[in-house]
Amino acid sequence: MRWLFTGKGMRTYSPSIVTASVKILEESATPHFCPEQLQSKAFLFLTETDTFLNRNDRGGRPMKRHKFIVPVIAAYGLVLVLPGTAWCQSLKDQLLGNWELVSISEDYGNGKINKAPFGTSLKGSYDFDGNGRVMFTAIGDDLPPNPARKPQESARLVVAWFGTYAVDDAAKTYTYTAERSTIPAFDGKPRTVAVTIAGDEMTIKPAPVTGPEGTFTPILLLKRAH
Repeated sequence: MRWLFTGKGMRTYSPSIVTASVKILEESATPHFCPEQLQSKAFLFLTETDTFLNRNDRGGRPMKRHKFIVPVIAAYGLVLVLPGTAWCQSLKDQLLGNWELVSISEDYGNGKINKAPFGTSLKGSYDFDGNGRVMFTAIGDDLPPNPARKPQESARLVVAWFGTYAVDDAAKTYTYTAERSTIPAFDGKPRTVAVTIAGDEMTIKPAPVTGPEGTFTPILLLKRAH
């Protein structure tokens, strides 16, 4: 390893130490990162560098641990008290509550995407409760007028269902089973959904669906309701 010098003999730490330190702090800022994980990584890093810190620098003076360890401990303490983070939250904890539907698109592969299958007036919501119950509703544009349509028959594009769900934290997915759906083929059949959550936004990709134009993957963008 080499020491770096800047200005008039000002010493900075070697590239490997700087890189490792930055890595620890970067990981601590990512969603789902627990302080306990940061603690174990910092301890491992300090242990591995202990021998190096005992070596003499280019001026022949012993390298003192506190010059490096103290900043890391201070950074670790800062991480523990930062408010408003998603650290240690399970995927289920993050899903809980009401999510407003922003958009739905249909990805058929090979670059073919239908960006507005529900038209321009899409509204809907996704609701997850703490007891494993879930409900989804998406309502789009009006259908052509039909004087013979009964009141209980939808006059708009709609998909709705309710049922149960179970979360797989490791896979970042949940699997729902609709008890009753406007799509009869969904009834009683588990369907797995990939989830990405960034702050108050969530993107989900349910299992592929087959329609008149072929098989597609629905892509839903939602925002947390406040």
